[in-house]
Amino acid sequence: MSATRRRKPRKPSTVSKRTGKVKRGRQGEGGGRKPVKLDRLRIAKVLARLGATDAQIGEAFGISGIAVFNLRHRHPEVGKALKLGKREADEAVIKSLYQRATGYSHPDVDIKSYEGRIIKTDIVKHYPPDTTACIFWLKNRQPDEWRERQELVGEGGGPLMVVVKSSVDPEAVTGPAPAK
Repeated sequence: MSATRRRKPRKPSTVSKRTGKVKRGRQGEGGGRKPVKLDRLRIAKVLARLGATDAQIGEAFGISGIAVFNLRHRHPEVGKALKLGKREADEAVIKSLYQRATGYSHPDVDIKSYEGRIIKTDIVKHYPPDTTACIFWLKNRQPDEWRERQELVGEGGGPLMVVVKSSVDPEAVTGPAPAK
């Protein structure tokens, strides 16, 4: 008597009413993509706000950067959270760059020690405009007026014609032309 192995009966496939295609696996049972947990979304958003790349966010969750890229396309809520976090980080940098370019002031406390006593004095610190930040801002906001490389064009916007005139006698450089 030969021993035959019995297989588990397959679950019957269902046909989608909308597409007419055969569904296999968990799709017919309400499966498919699992929703992303809310606490993971919050963590991903905070990491994006702190300037983390997709690869760094993936490393925090134990997945690759490509998996994070795929998640943001499969789950709109992931893409929205990451985009919002990165936008908040960008806005903070824009504000800081603007303050550096235009100069700013802020309240501070000066702490000194005099004869064994600590003296706190409220002060206002002033920071003058930073030339490098100004140049960077203008190059990005008004590139046509502030780029370092200027394009020269000829008449009517055509190519520039360059005419070279020489005051050197060609015979003096090469010698007299050979006689025939």
